[in-house]
Amino acid sequence: MLKGKNATIYVKKQTRDGKYSIYHAYVNDDYSDKYIYYTFELKSSEQTNSTKQQYWVEKILLNTQFQKNSAQ
Repeated sequence: MLKGKNATIYVKKQTRDGKYSIYHAYVNDDYSDKYIYYTFELKSSEQTNSTKQQYWVEKILLNTQFQKNSAQ
């Protein structure tokens, strides 16, 4: 679980056949019932650094921002 700006992020990583890393993530807005579901499938290779992939996915998720409802 990660904590973003006004959002809680749940991430699950799985590896398929040792060739692909699949990330499933829910980003919940802390101030409403809105959420976004992300799925990333990244091809693994000897040249691809797993730490860089993890950083890239987390950077996208942590920068998710929900639009404020103008009615509130």
